[in-house]
Amino acid sequence: MNLQGIYIAEVLNNLDPKERERVYCRVIGVHDMESENGIWIENGISNYYESGNIPQIGQKIYIMFLHNDCNKAIYFGQVKYNIE
Repeated sequence: MNLQGIYIAEVLNNLDPKERERVYCRVIGVHDMESENGIWIENGISNYYESGNIPQIGQKIYIMFLHNDCNKAIYFGQVKYNIE
C-alpha cells in the first residue's frame, strides 16, 4: 500500500504510556474504522513533550506516514470541518 500524502485519523486514546504526546488512532482508508485496532502516532507539531496540544478522543487529525511505513506516523493538525 502506498502511504504517501496526507491522511485523516480518528483519536481513540490520548493517554500516551510513554508520555510523548502520542495519540492512538485509526487512520481512515488504512484501518477498519469499526475495530479498535490502530497505531500510536507521534506529535509532529512540537519538538518538546510538554506542548499541551494533545488531540482529544474522537477528534480527527491530519497525519502523514514517514518513509511509507504504516507504523511510523506524525500528526500535525486538527480537522476542523468534515471533509471526508
